[in-house]
Amino acid sequence: MSDQNLQELYPQLFSFTKKKKCSIRFFLDQDMNRIFSLPLSTQATNQLEEVQTLIQQRTWNADTKDIWCYSWGSCKCSSKKAYKILIGHTETSPLFNWMWASSNLGKHKFFFWLLLRDGMNTRNLLRSKNMELENYNCVLCNSDCEETSIHLFFECHFSTAYWNTIPYAGTQICHL
Repeated sequence: MSDQNLQELYPQLFSFTKKKKCSIRFFLDQDMNRIFSLPLSTQATNQLEEVQTLIQQRTWNADTKDIWCYSWGSCKCSSKKAYKILIGHTETSPLFNWMWASSNLGKHKFFFWLLLRDGMNTRNLLRSKNMELENYNCVLCNSDCEETSIHLFFECHFSTAYWNTIPYAGTQICHL
């Protein structure tokens, strides 16, 4: 038998099942009307015949109980492994790792986290939340630029002038 489960091998047949988590023992002991929504399509009928042939070719021990195995290859349930499969894995920015490992205060870490995730309540974000304001331009530099996190902290003339007053390793932070 293949490493794939029957649902992956026979998707058309699986689309007609009434009991999505049917064991092989249940399949063998039940009437087709109880397992499938009939009538089956031509593809599903062909797949059912393949499954029946596959099952008949195997020797089954009546004393052996069915075993449920999870997609991570274990018969033991693990919420951590299930979560990883459901959510998937995405690469995080090295800035997040640096931020959480730093010895800053929690409120500073939280502020920086909001900034990295574009969660600061800038006028741009308030607009996307349908908050009505007279205008959505930056109030610090009085330009026609919309106030976004990037603009507010790195592009705004007011904030770049402020950042440049802070010496960092002998250089200025922002260069325009």
